[in-house]
Amino acid sequence: MDLNLDSFFHTVISMSNVDHFTMKEVSVGFCCLTKTEHFELSEIERKVSGYVKKLLKKGQLEESSIANNKFKTYKKTRLFYDSNDITKTRAWLLTEFIKDCRAQRARFIFEMFEYDKALEVYSKSYANSHDLEEIMKPAHELLKNKSSLLKNKIGIIEQLIELYNREVLLVLKSDY
Repeated sequence: MDLNLDSFFHTVISMSNVDHFTMKEVSVGFCCLTKTEHFELSEIERKVSGYVKKLLKKGQLEESSIANNKFKTYKKTRLFYDSNDITKTRAWLLTEFIKDCRAQRARFIFEMFEYDKALEVYSKSYANSHDLEEIMKPAHELLKNKSSLLKNKIGIIEQLIELYNREVLLVLKSDY
């Protein structure tokens, strides 16, 4: 499952101290923001490139090249600031964050069901042949551990979504 990381890239680009930036700087900013270990930097740079191209098409960024620099730099335009006022940005980020969490939870649930199905197969094999039990026991334990780990991750994501929803309600109440 390919997660949409645009909300994270948008967060980095929207920072007030970010202007005249390169795609590599946004990629590194993303890594710092998320403390990610799940993506290769080249994959992140590819995704940043796609997001920057979207902003260029919308006229929210301008591209410039410095003669001695091999990297293109990008500058936020007035249209970027106009279309990204704080209330719109906050609502958009909240929505994107929840979508990202739900997508990750769905992926973990799918993986957990795969492990649970494999555990059923192992259990049926045990019932049919006790000779296989010793051979299959290490793999069975590994599947149980992975399934348990995924259940824990799902629980954490669900708690995170719940906490985030409560925080959103507090923010929305304080805005009015």
